[in-house]
Amino acid sequence: MFEMAHLFEDALREYDELELCYMETVNMIGKQRDFGGVDRGDDQAVLLNPGNKPLTQIVQDDSFREFEFRQYLFACQSKLLFKLNRAFEVASRGYSFIISFSKALALHENILPFCMREVWVITACLDVVNATASHYIDGLVAPDIEKEFYRLQGDLYSLCRIKFMRLSYLIGYGTEIERSPVNSASLSMLPWPKPAIWPSVPPDALSEVFTKEKVSYQYAVC
Repeated sequence: MFEMAHLFEDALREYDELELCYMETVNMIGKQRDFGGVDRGDDQAVLLNPGNKPLTQIVQDDSFREFEFRQYLFACQSKLLFKLNRAFEVASRGYSFIISFSKALALHENILPFCMREVWVITACLDVVNATASHYIDGLVAPDIEKEFYRLQGDLYSLCRIKFMRLSYLIGYGTEIERSPVNSASLSMLPWPKPAIWPSVPPDALSEVFTKEKVSYQYAVC
């Protein structure tokens, strides 16, 4: 209602309050719902697309799964912030959200597809970087805010790069990553969970593929 009346600040406040209420229910004992994240295409982040699954459909399905609903709320908040010319805040909130949501994905990694978390974080970081860069207007904010905005852009790129390297390790290309102090330091700070579901190899694949899969599996579970 507020958004239709172009009262974007009030609409944003409502979404913020809705997010707080939802997170309280998520953390209540005995109120847990299915987390979600197992449908086709769920590994692609939809942080900036509130229409990916409309709220009316979520209500009709009575799903309110954390994986879908939290992304929906963030997308609605981002849409309003862009209308308010606050791309910096989208970047700031986006970085915090990706870190928080990645931890939620880690808690449910045993039910999610292999490498789901890595792919989701990579796509989320790139989406936020590209969207905020296209909406950001130089000179519209104070110099210190502008400096912080570009720092956040760098942090998002860095997180994306680290997850991409980790993904390379998990699928068996770790030996091809450049050996450097920066890469070693970045990778050493990451946890290495055992994958719950490994991608299947087609029956008509070459024998070298099966050999590589076996080596990758032994490397990842050690």
